[in-house]
Amino acid sequence: MNGLIELKVGERLVVQGRPEPAYVESIEYDPQTARTVIRLDWREFGKSRVYLHDEGTIWTRYSILN
Repeated sequence: MNGLIELKVGERLVVQGRPEPAYVESIEYDPQTARTVIRLDWREFGKSRVYLHDEGTIWTRYSILN
């Protein structure tokens, strides 16, 4: 995980196995699981979530790939 770059709402992420980027809709801490949840908006494809600690394995910042 790249802790030097802050993740922001509206930023695009690429999730493993998906060809199109998703947009960060919100970033929230879940005290029940002690994990930071990133809610994603895929536009016409719906919504999903990933976890902050999975950066580099499950998801990558779109800006890093370009």
